[in-house]
Parts: sequence; C-alpha cells; structure tokens
Amino acid sequence: MQEPRIIGIVSTEVSIALGESGKQYKIGNMIYLGESNKKHIKNRHKSVYVKYGNRLPQIISKPDYVGINNEDGSLEYVKVFDNHIKVVVRIAGDDKLYVRSMYTVYKSRTEFFVKTGRLKPLTKAG
Repeated sequence: MQEPRIIGIVSTEVSIALGESGKQYKIGNMIYLGESNKKHIKNRHKSVYVKYGNRLPQIISKPDYVGINNEDGSLEYVKVFDNHIKVVVRIAGDDKLYVRSMYTVYKSRTEFFVKTGRLKPLTKAG
C-alpha cells in the first residue's frame, strides 16, 4: 500500500482567517492525500480530478476562500479557476489531515457562504 502524499500545510493566513472556529487546524499541520481518498474523488468527481487534481497543492497553498463546515467540522478550501473548486479536508483517526473530497461549486454558492460568514475571503495572490 502506498504512503499518503503530503500536498500542503495549514498556513498562517488560513489559520488567522478561520479564527476560533478552526482551532483544531494548527499552523503547519501537514495535509495528506491518501490512495483511498484519491480513489473516492476519482470515482465521484472524475472530471474535476482530471482537470484540477494536479492543482491540489496550489488550492491548499493559495486558496481564495476558506471556512469550516459547521455540520462535520471539516476545513474547506475554495479556489477560483474557470470554476469554483472546493477541497474538503478532515482530521482522520490517526490525527492527520486528509483531503476527503474535491468538487465544483456554483459561484452563487460561494458568494452565499461568504455572505453568511461560513467562508472567509483571502487575498488573491497572482
């Protein structure tokens, strides 16, 4: 079985944006992509993975929006390309952070979550 691949870390900028709601996601925590997670994404959201899978490190390192899902406590990264791509990260049983899913969301949905405070906008970097 292949070891999970590190695809990024929780940055200072993300931690500050999340504030108290994201206290379980510590600055410098590594974010992994395991084979089972990759398989899940390919099975459920194949076209998204084919088009954006190689951009996972970029989405994690330079998201346009971040937030915490109130229902399950997952960390959500959103990056705007030609589509809004959401990457969901959760803490696993081994206390490591793993990408759990990756899919497109409508621009209006992103805007709604920003308006309600669930997603926090970050400064876009080149």
